[in-house]
Formats: sequence, C-alpha cells, structure tokens
Amino acid sequence: MNKFELIDLLTEGFNQLLFPIKGILELDRIPINIWTDSYLCGFLMTYIGEYVHSAKIQFQVSLDGDDFKKIIEKADPDNGDIFLMLLDQLTVSGDENFFKEEEMQKGREVAKTFLNLGLRDVFMILPEVDKDNENIKFAYSKAEEMKKLLINTYPDIKELSSISVDVAASQALIHSKFYGYIKDNKKILR
Repeated sequence: MNKFELIDLLTEGFNQLLFPIKGILELDRIPINIWTDSYLCGFLMTYIGEYVHSAKIQFQVSLDGDDFKKIIEKADPDNGDIFLMLLDQLTVSGDENFFKEEEMQKGREVAKTFLNLGLRDVFMILPEVDKDNENIKFAYSKAEEMKKLLINTYPDIKELSSISVDVAASQALIHSKFYGYIKDNKKILR
C-alpha cells in the first residue's frame, strides 16, 4: 500500500465513522459541538491517531502533518480546521483546560477498544485486549446480539454471517458508547 492509498483508506474510515452523526442529530452537516465535547473529542482524536499509527505499523507507510490535515478536512470540511486547531493546542502546548480530562479519557478508552477489536481481522499488529477492561466486557457481552441485529437489518449482505466475535463486539461498543452518547446528548450537541 502506498501513501495515497493509505490516505484514502483512512479518510474513508473516518467518513464512515462520522456519517451517522448527521442522521442521529437530524442535521445536514456535523456540528462544531462534536469536536468541542470532551468525551467525543477524546474519542475522535484517539480514533484517528491510533488508526494512523496502526496503519503506519501494518503498511510501513508514514504520513506527515499535511497528510493528516487532508484526511480531517475531507472528512469534515465544515469543522476540520477547528479540530486541527484543538489537536494542535493539545499536542503542542499540552493545554487541556478547555476539556474535562476524565471525560476525554473515557472517550479515548472507548476509541482504543473499538479500534483494537474492529481492526483485529485487518491489521496483524495489535496489542492483545485486556479481558478485564470494562469496555471489553461490555462489548463481548453484546457481540452476539449485535451480530444478529446486523444480519437482520442487512439480510442482503451475506458476509455478515461470518463476521468475527471481535468485529461484532466492536460494533456493539461503537453503537452504544459513541453513537449512543451522541443520541443521549442530542439536544446539547445540535
């Protein structure tokens, strides 16, 4: 895989993650509050950072800051610059005063767990999951239910019957702890 293919892969993954937000919030575009909410910002920053890092290890392709900027701006052209400003503020100055650290950490942990479970079948180099982690326990407890839900919702996609427990668990986690959070906080985030 070359650098341009990797940028396209990462952009597609980020777009797929962000697209349902519009439907949940019943908006035509992603609102800025998605990026300024502590929990969601922690999730999104970790998601893209860990995804880039895992892809770099797997495919031996490095991305620079401009590549990262392209991914973000393509995924959310309305707010990408604000996300990049927040990221710069956090990584360069270490200033997290705007965010609630405990909430950011919760978002980070969900993102790491989601990626670890969801990318197991794709990337060969991922750390083992801690089976005692609360997010892992939750995800695995809902995996079979999520797999059945996906199969029933999308009966024409025959591949769903063979998805792994890890992938089903990752989907249960993202639907409950990311999209569920957005749905539960709809009034604030709109």
